[in-house]
Amino acid sequence: MRTWGYQLDRLVLDDDAVRQRLGSGRIFAADVVPAVTMTFGGVEIDPGCGVLDANDEPIPGLYAVGGDASDIYHRGYAGGLCAASVTGRIAGSSAVLAARSPKTSAAASPPA
Repeated sequence: MRTWGYQLDRLVLDDDAVRQRLGSGRIFAADVVPAVTMTFGGVEIDPGCGVLDANDEPIPGLYAVGGDASDIYHRGYAGGLCAASVTGRIAGSSAVLAARSPKTSAAASPPA
């Protein structure tokens, strides 16, 4: 079975100062290539990251996160990975809620 990421080098984690800052749990890392590849604008979204149509109605099953989400960087660029990880979790929670209940709008707010 394939898993996400990979474990950090043992030499790094055996350093007491590093381990104290990171805690005692399992730690994973991923290779990241930084790039600025998004717009200043994006599509309009609701609080659950559901994409809104021209009438401000949610489009069922369509979500936008990170730099693609409605003007998330209104005053300046602040880093894509952070915005994507936060809004991605919100969109994922919203998608799960929508999938679990056909009566729930695709734009349902995620649990707090």
